[in-house]
Amino acid sequence: HLWFFQILSIAVNREKSSRGWVCFGASHTKEMSYQKTKNGHRMEDVMQERMEEIFDKMYSMTDGLKKKAYEKWMTEFRERHGQTFREMLETVERASDQKAEAENIAGMFADVVEHQFAKKGKISARKQVDINCFMIYYVFPAILLTQSESAVILADAIRDEWRTRFKNSSQLAYADYDTLHRSFNDKIFGMF
Repeated sequence: HLWFFQILSIAVNREKSSRGWVCFGASHTKEMSYQKTKNGHRMEDVMQERMEEIFDKMYSMTDGLKKKAYEKWMTEFRERHGQTFREMLETVERASDQKAEAENIAGMFADVVEHQFAKKGKISARKQVDINCFMIYYVFPAILLTQSESAVILADAIRDEWRTRFKNSSQLAYADYDTLHRSFNDKIFGMF
């Protein structure tokens, strides 16, 4: 699946032309309009699909979140999407300008969220809070748990993209899994 993020690094630097999407790669320009992957899907669609899958269980994973549920959901999330995050990070690690590559991936990630959740070009405030919560509890910790040298670079780039792109996200921050896990109380005032 490494090919996915090689395509991603090209696709995020795109401009609209009269003939279709033009992608600027490291050494040459490619037309994506009619290029197909080996299974017949447009490359852009494949990239979008992989990133959209990250948000498949967003609501169930954040509803009534408690310590034991968080442990279970994070384990499942990493099993399902760990390879995607590792490939993102490998792409950043191989880049000559890691910060720029991380920013490209962050931009693509934000594009996918807008495409998946926006109605009439806007994401509702409530939905944005849900997305931000999911990002804080799952996406950022999953990136950091890879223990990649580029994990903080990518997490910072996604955070910065979120802060500038999405309404009600200007104070978005992230923490690692252990910090979040320790912050849970099994019971609140001995009642819940």
